[in-house]
Amino acid sequence: LRMFKNRLSLDVAYYDAITRDLISKMPISYATGVGSVYVNAGSIRNRGIEVSLSGTLIKARDFTWKLGGNWTMNKNTVLSLGEGIDSWIVASYSTHAYMTAYAGGSLTSMYGKGYKRAPEGSVAIDAEGNMVDVSGMLLLDKQNMPQVDTELEYLGEVAPEWRAGLNTTLKWKDLSLYVAFDGQYGGHVYSYTNWVLNYRGKGTATLAGRDGSLVPEGVRMTDDGNYVINTTPISADNISTYYQCLYDNTNAEANFVETSFIKLREVRLTYSLPKKVLAKTKVISGVDFAVYGNNLYCWSKFPGWDPEGVSIRGSSVVPGFDILQMPSSAQFGCSVSIKF
Repeated sequence: LRMFKNRLSLDVAYYDAITRDLISKMPISYATGVGSVYVNAGSIRNRGIEVSLSGTLIKARDFTWKLGGNWTMNKNTVLSLGEGIDSWIVASYSTHAYMTAYAGGSLTSMYGKGYKRAPEGSVAIDAEGNMVDVSGMLLLDKQNMPQVDTELEYLGEVAPEWRAGLNTTLKWKDLSLYVAFDGQYGGHVYSYTNWVLNYRGKGTATLAGRDGSLVPEGVRMTDDGNYVINTTPISADNISTYYQCLYDNTNAEANFVETSFIKLREVRLTYSLPKKVLAKTKVISGVDFAVYGNNLYCWSKFPGWDPEGVSIRGSSVVPGFDILQMPSSAQFGCSVSIKF
């Protein structure tokens, strides 16, 4: 970085904060006549780090290149809940998925039903007569359809591992171009959109096997209690039933999807009138003409419309749930800025 000496600045901040007596809506026994009460209960610790970088990479007579960026990471831990309270459902969707806090866990942990799987230590004989470990493989029924377990399980975290942003400005004489990206890595939501698309055969995940060639990965339990690895394909006539079982709406595991993304957040092109032209007015010190666009493109494997989408119920924003969210709109415009 010697060539950029005195042109770049790097800031690093670390924080460790504990919030005590958090005002929370906690469930209580219905025997009292109500189902919940607002109380001062629980302690939450937030630990995180933020790194920011900004400066000028190139500064010449007619050309300037500036760069800015930031990276943040935050981890929250529930240190304790109220007296006599074992868990706190922060948010939920029907009986399908629950964002639930436990002491020692986080506020953004998601729980729900998942696939039935072969228990730990399960073995089966493969086509070559070898005994193989099939622990954790999907447990199929006699029609080779996946099944939903009846027990709730931990699915993962709603909050991303980290977030970041990057922006740059290129200026040549009186013309400047500003470009900004931002995004996140990790994070998940329970996506009702994902269920609707795949259950109805509209999602790209349901394209495979329409010709009758799909062999479901999993094992079946035989009448004698042993396991056999499936080698039978799903017929073209039954492929829709297969995907309806694979993406059952009660199966939170199947519809708990990642929300990593990178977005082209803003592009702005600005032309500033030369100072010598404005000097003649003796009143106006600056005039900028600009055209811009916001939310122009998103790179993501998220199966719905927008990985930043959250569920809005009434006046409340509920993170961690994508309930048929609409696509975010791109914005285009122009502006004139006059400085006196």
